[in-house]
Amino acid sequence: IDFSENVIELAKKYIKKHKIKVALKIANAEALPFKNNFFDYCLSLAVLHHIKNREKSIQEIYRVLKPNGKAVIAVWNKLQFKFLLKKKETYIKWGKYQRYYYFFSYLELKNLLKKSGFKILKGNFFGKNICFIVEK
Repeated sequence: IDFSENVIELAKKYIKKHKIKVALKIANAEALPFKNNFFDYCLSLAVLHHIKNREKSIQEIYRVLKPNGKAVIAVWNKLQFKFLLKKKETYIKWGKYQRYYYFFSYLELKNLLKKSGFKILKGNFFGKNICFIVEK
């Protein structure tokens, strides 16, 4: 899913070129258009740091996962050199647009995932991303 029709159109071209079978949908991460306990797996890659209601988005991932379903959740790491001097909540130029960014700390995201009911299977905070593998 993506909230941007333009991004979905780019994704359609990519999956056609690479012959990937996937369903794409325009949707908001804060209100996923899927039934409860729908997916075995979920990927949230470089999404949550662009959303102001992060807790609701994490709760939505939890809601749509089946019991024992797993998710990979990754956000950009503020400890990257290019972000070190940025505020925790900021806008950064991306192409011709200013995009919203919220920089999680490792412990903040871990605690938010736990608060939402996830069991943490694995986590790391080195490199460009903070990444967790979690289970419902």
